[in-house]
Amino acid sequence: VALAVTLSRSALFGLAVAIAAAPWFRPSDARVTETHPGRWIAAGLLLAAAVALVRVDPATLGARLAAAPVSIAGRLVIWRDTIPVIRDFWLTGTGAGTYETVMLVYQRSSLEVRFNQAHNHYLQLAAEGGLLLAVPLLMGLAAWWRAAAAAVRNDASGMYFVRAGACCGLGGAAAQSVWETGLTTPANALLAAVLAAIV
Repeated sequence: VALAVTLSRSALFGLAVAIAAAPWFRPSDARVTETHPGRWIAAGLLLAAAVALVRVDPATLGARLAAAPVSIAGRLVIWRDTIPVIRDFWLTGTGAGTYETVMLVYQRSSLEVRFNQAHNHYLQLAAEGGLLLAVPLLMGLAAWWRAAAAAVRNDASGMYFVRAGACCGLGGAAAQSVWETGLTTPANALLAAVLAAIV
């Protein structure tokens, strides 16, 4: 409901990915499925959709979603101007928090506005951190992924659904990061860290 109220298309995309990931976590162990989670999830989604329709005018939401192609085109322009930064500073990046300053030199399009972020967390990390940041980050993610997969696979308790929900939430955040740099906000980064710890 909160995501619908914000009218953030990237957040709604992340929510859609999180919901789409949920069926992958359907456990086969009968001990875990005694609670019929599918019914609870369906009821929760219907309730959330109903509350969202009360809080947000469907016409406003529809207009916001209809403008997505224009927004995507704008992001592609920003991403195109970011690629030369990554190419020139591939090893060390430009430094944390320097994207806006670097774009004063590298921005070649839409000169009536100044690009203060890449609107793609992965590109921004590559531009500001280069391989010096990307390699340890990927190694850490790989180690976390192995531990997370083992924890989810071996959990036959009721905690399984909390872990699965946390995985879906992280998947949603990863999907949103294609269109935004939401994890630079401390509250979002803290929430992602808590979800990762739960998994």
